[in-house]
Amino acid sequence: MTDLLLISLCVALLVGAAFGAVEVAKSAMNGRLGPNSTVGLRTRATRKSPQAWQVAHESALPVLRWTACMTTAVGVLSLIILFASDGAEWAEVLSAGSGVILVIGVVIAGIRGHRAATALGVGSEG
Repeated sequence: MTDLLLISLCVALLVGAAFGAVEVAKSAMNGRLGPNSTVGLRTRATRKSPQAWQVAHESALPVLRWTACMTTAVGVLSLIILFASDGAEWAEVLSAGSGVILVIGVVIAGIRGHRAATALGVGSEG
């Protein structure tokens, strides 16, 4: 029972974080969330101008959507395995894998967004 509760909580937090990142990117892309030091893709290039901020998040959004879907799929799979076979070990591995997918996806989205902002020229030092 404890495994079920902990793994379910972990999966819920990971899925919430993944879809939260998608919503932040959509808000920034649509101009509802401007450059700031709290949430979003925060690099020197992305915060250089509102246009760079929007372009960065627009570029990152497809990666973040894919990340949210994969995080959810692997997380749900871990719960299915836990319910179906009481395979707590495999469920733990898969829920940890869900977290790894989330981290890697956010890093890739950040790199992609930074490069898009830099390509505008407004973020270049110089």
